[in-house]
Amino acid sequence: MISKFQFLPPDQFTAFTPPGDIVWRDWAYRLTDFVSSIDLSSSNTGSGTVTDFSFVNGAGIAGTVTNSTTTPSLALTLGAITPTTVNGNTITAGSGTLTLSTFTVTAAGNATISGTNTGNQTITLTGDVTGSGTGSFAATLANSGVSAATYGDSTHVAQVTFDAKGRATSASNIAISVSGSGGTVTGVATVVEVVATGAFSVNVPSTSTHALVSMVGGGSGGGNGDAGGVGGHGGGSGEMISRHLIKVTGGGTLTGSVGAGGTNAANVVGAVNCGNAGGDTTCGYLTASGAPASTSGGGSTGGTSAQTQASGSSTGGRGTLSDSNRFGGSAGGCGGNGGAGNGGTGGPFWEQSGGVLGTTDSITHGGGGGGAAGPFGTGGAGGNANGGAAGAVPAGNYGAGGGGGASNSGNGTSGLGGWVLIEFIVP
Repeated sequence: MISKFQFLPPDQFTAFTPPGDIVWRDWAYRLTDFVSSIDLSSSNTGSGTVTDFSFVNGAGIAGTVTNSTTTPSLALTLGAITPTTVNGNTITAGSGTLTLSTFTVTAAGNATISGTNTGNQTITLTGDVTGSGTGSFAATLANSGVSAATYGDSTHVAQVTFDAKGRATSASNIAISVSGSGGTVTGVATVVEVVATGAFSVNVPSTSTHALVSMVGGGSGGGNGDAGGVGGHGGGSGEMISRHLIKVTGGGTLTGSVGAGGTNAANVVGAVNCGNAGGDTTCGYLTASGAPASTSGGGSTGGTSAQTQASGSSTGGRGTLSDSNRFGGSAGGCGGNGGAGNGGTGGPFWEQSGGVLGTTDSITHGGGGGGAAGPFGTGGAGGNANGGAAGAVPAGNYGAGGGGGASNSGNGTSGLGGWVLIEFIVP
């Protein structure tokens, strides 16, 4: 391989030490020729001995060398890479916290971020609700433009304007004024309805001087059928007063009493049995008479009906108007007499129909008479023979008469109590 220099002495070839008997220039020439002659191609081989082998760990890669002086073996391990900065942003090693001044997350597909934000993030609310803070903080609702107050009273109605968000943006009081050919009513201060029977007392508004009073007397009870063939007479309805004007004392009280309905009974009137009378209803100096224990309705112009019935039906008579706002009650239907007699239909009141008649069995027993209607609806139905009980007056039909029981001791039913409505007027 270096045969060109075999003429050199061994010591000169090995160490390339310039021989003392050779001038310096000749030695340089020889060294140049030696280097040029060395063949470094892959086809050249050589041999040697590795006396020691080692690996320096770093950048997350660790190596383990075995048999370093004989037949070395290297095992590599890839460990955790823990850089301290990423593009200039500090990473706190070991704590799991990455502190970034600003960053942008770009996800090519779906990205999921989970966990809890424990930082104090400031939230600011604007618009109709304002406020700012971290976590939980107080918020302020913007004023809608309406002054805090109560709108509407005894003489005014509230007029309110709402925006598209449902907030009241304005409110004002509008005076109540009802015009008509009879003049102008400037206001209704208080309306009081009394339906419980017995005495009552109502406070009068301080500015009121007059009131409109409507009321009805109690209806009488239906008669019980006798032990023979005659049915009981239907009860009559109470007298009615409609919107009668009275004077009142502002700041005082207005007293009265609601008449009770009459109970069923066997008060003999002529050839039939009648129930007990209904109670009178009063308010101030006004009185609406209850239906009496007879075959007529309440009041001086109450309707009447026949006291006997041989055949067919005898409808109770309708009450009539006694003055501009007072109506007589209607009479109940007459009880049927024997096998030939159905009971009579109760008398009507205005457009309200009276209680339906009780029917006969066409043998020996007459049906009961129907109760008279009041201003709010029909009276009780008459009982059907033999011994049938009468029907009750429907709830809310104040002042209506009870139904008469059928013959052979059928029981009648009670009339319904009266009613009062007071409308206090503010001038």
